[in-house]
Amino acid sequence: MVVGRSLRNTPMATDGPTSAGCPVHDNVRVNGSGREVDPSSVTPIVLSPRVLDLKAKRYGKDFNRIKDVVRIKRMVYPLTKDPEWAKHLNGDMWPYFSKDADFSVPYVRQDAHMYMVLTAFRFASFFEKQDIPRSNYDFYWTKSSLDKVIVGLHHPLHVPDYSYDFNAAELDKYYAAENEPAGDEHRKQLLAVCNEYIDRQAEYFGYEEPRTILHDFSDLIKLKRESEFSSSLTIGGPFTEALEFVRELPVSDVCAMVFYTEGKLNVVKRNFNDHLDHNSAKEFVQFVSDKPIKFTIVPTECCKGCPFQLGQSELKEVFQNSPSIMAMIERFTRETGTLRDIVLFDWVAALVQLHSSLLPVRRVKWFLRVDDDGDELIEFRDSNTGNMWMFVDDHEYMKDQKHQLMRLMKLTLKN
Repeated sequence: MVVGRSLRNTPMATDGPTSAGCPVHDNVRVNGSGREVDPSSVTPIVLSPRVLDLKAKRYGKDFNRIKDVVRIKRMVYPLTKDPEWAKHLNGDMWPYFSKDADFSVPYVRQDAHMYMVLTAFRFASFFEKQDIPRSNYDFYWTKSSLDKVIVGLHHPLHVPDYSYDFNAAELDKYYAAENEPAGDEHRKQLLAVCNEYIDRQAEYFGYEEPRTILHDFSDLIKLKRESEFSSSLTIGGPFTEALEFVRELPVSDVCAMVFYTEGKLNVVKRNFNDHLDHNSAKEFVQFVSDKPIKFTIVPTECCKGCPFQLGQSELKEVFQNSPSIMAMIERFTRETGTLRDIVLFDWVAALVQLHSSLLPVRRVKWFLRVDDDGDELIEFRDSNTGNMWMFVDDHEYMKDQKHQLMRLMKLTLKN
């Protein structure tokens, strides 16, 4: 969650929070995009945890081979128990299909804080390369989120985003660890290289105690209570912390990359940011619908499977002066196994929040639908009243605006 300050009749300044799921590729750009609005302000960045199991072995090069044998849904969806069907797979395949560990498992919970610290340093490293001063942003998180965020995908499918800023020596150690079978040694070696990265970055940024790069979310709540301004939120992750923020503090408007219009492009049933903490998403929508808070939704279809999903030549144009970022994005896309092309979900969302003319918008109201499996889905219909708005995936309109979107993307990157 990125929090911005509402200045009533002036453009939004970014001294309030951004909420981000622990960043992969474009979540970093969400936070960097605010630089063009107010480069002297301090942006609170609230990091939501993800369930990271360092004992689990990724599909990696085995992905396509397994996909020929196992249905893709079984490869993607989290497993709540060891499945019987996996016992009939070839000996080197069945270890990929054990029950997914969550935050109730002690070592997963123990590793979470390390992962959050590493993520903060990875953000800081990226911002530094973009000439964004360290004094312009602060990182927050809360341990209580570990009790709410669920496993997003089956662990072997998760991308190793923690490795995306490793240097050459660290990458060698990472790849050596990845060659280990799933289990304790796999985790031990990955922890070692992750902590090596943290120590290196802590020394570079001047932290005697690396964990002090993270502040407690409660400190942000206290800080904002003392402010005379209402806040503006950008959400590029689950609603876990954002729900507490809007309950505790005055908020003028919220923009979130979440939900869907039809849902045909989702990897799982719900939009991923809803999927990670559905209870908080539902409570958030219910809460803001009863308050004078403008809530604008950027659905999946405005970022994926549409003209705002850039082709290779367009991506090369946008990132022509930022080859390291392009390499990171390409690696993420390749390692997901579920994305054929690069999708800049949260970066698109951040830009349309700042430049609303990029997309048409419709007023909506929310409702709950229960599907045939008994799962609860948050959906929307047109409305003449209310405070909820959803950007529209009008492909012809988007084609006309694509050049402007690319221009804005290039402006937020270091020249």
